[in-house]
Amino acid sequence: MPSAELVLRGARVVDPVEETAWLATLGEPVARIESDARRMLDAERFRHRYPAAHKKWTAAETLLWQDSGPDVSRIGRLCREAMQAFAATLVQRFTPADTSAMRGDSVQRISAVIDQHQARIGGERRRLLDALLAYWVALADVVQRQERGANIHAESTTWEDARSIVFQTLVTFTELDRSLPA
Repeated sequence: MPSAELVLRGARVVDPVEETAWLATLGEPVARIESDARRMLDAERFRHRYPAAHKKWTAAETLLWQDSGPDVSRIGRLCREAMQAFAATLVQRFTPADTSAMRGDSVQRISAVIDQHQARIGGERRRLLDALLAYWVALADVVQRQERGANIHAESTTWEDARSIVFQTLVTFTELDRSLPA
């Protein structure tokens, strides 16, 4: 019986046979959703609409999968910069009123864009977007922790933390972009 080769991915050792079995338990629905979000981010429309955010996010995602083990702090910085660029582009694209004073506050800037489209979004979708903004705040906190690393926080940052922020940033971008008018 051949032995399974162990591969170092980031800061953890992964048995490819076990990983394949685990991924199979997730099934096609999960794979389709993840694939759909990734396709959307890689689509020409998204790359054209949010070039700086796309470039930063893609750099973080590429860094995550480096065989030599990713720089998790740098991944955090790239995701933070991608989030800032995404919010800035939304403001440029939709030009909501009174956002000049909000330059550093991506949540208020995105909220201003959503407010501008309230009538088209509707009440139920608006509640979902408000929850997504609260999620953005939590994600920004985790991204900041990742960027600053274990030097400041009692917990160490891991490859899994980096994977999570890369994926959650992708999902957040996807939902915000799809919820606003083309």
